[in-house]
Amino acid sequence: FMVSFVEFEAGEKIKLHDHPGMTGVIRCLEGRVNVQNYTLQEKRSLNNKLLLKQESSITLTADCTSTLTSCMGNIHSLQADKFSRLIDVFTPPYNDERSNNSRWYKKDSSYYQGIRGLFEADIINN
Repeated sequence: FMVSFVEFEAGEKIKLHDHPGMTGVIRCLEGRVNVQNYTLQEKRSLNNKLLLKQESSITLTADCTSTLTSCMGNIHSLQADKFSRLIDVFTPPYNDERSNNSRWYKKDSSYYQGIRGLFEADIINN
């Protein structure tokens, strides 16, 4: 496993990204961080774009956790409302292959075909 400490200033964010083949737990030590989790769907949209299903939208405060697995909620973003400290635990730890396979995403702001919680998305270069 791999353990990391992360600090955010107010308003700081980490854009939508994934941790392929990894399971993770994020624990808020102090502050307030909004976390959005999505799962990549097997089928693509009619426009041949990726489809992301929103699994959760939570606000972490001290002693709250958020989890992701290799197959559920693995794509996520974080944004701090105020100065915050988090601890991340991932297993298995990053290696060259997992780092190279990690992707950044841009999702549409509106629901795909009006289906609540379902969004079209593209892989982007950060």
